[in-house]
Amino acid sequence: MLLQEGHVTAFPRKFHLKEGTVPLVPQLAPIYENLTSYPAYYGGRFCFFDPTDAGFAWHITKGEVATLFYLEPCHKKKTEIEKCPDWLMVQKLMLQASDFATDPEIQIGQLCRVVGSSDNFIIHLGELDSAVTLIKDVLA
Repeated sequence: MLLQEGHVTAFPRKFHLKEGTVPLVPQLAPIYENLTSYPAYYGGRFCFFDPTDAGFAWHITKGEVATLFYLEPCHKKKTEIEKCPDWLMVQKLMLQASDFATDPEIQIGQLCRVVGSSDNFIIHLGELDSAVTLIKDVLA
């Protein structure tokens, strides 16, 4: 994600399509079979997947941020969402940020303004069905 003047723009990059996803989304099977797969650190395999591989174009626009979700893995457990204080969200996002300018005050200020004007949550992501329901509830 790119942050400019209080607006965000998604930064297009290929997704990691894991082999375990294919049985859950069978429409991906013929696409997955035509992609080069690589060994994953967890023992399975994955492919780099781009929406154009499925015949879709990228649609990327600038937008304002109303809600931020920070995902933390919680494998094979119940998904939970909790409010996140602004200072903690800034800290978590700073640890994920890269390519700050030589003089980063402007970029850090923009990040703080975006976080300060949004609703912030941490998702302890486990079971996916409940995650979708919880996210819908937060955004409703």
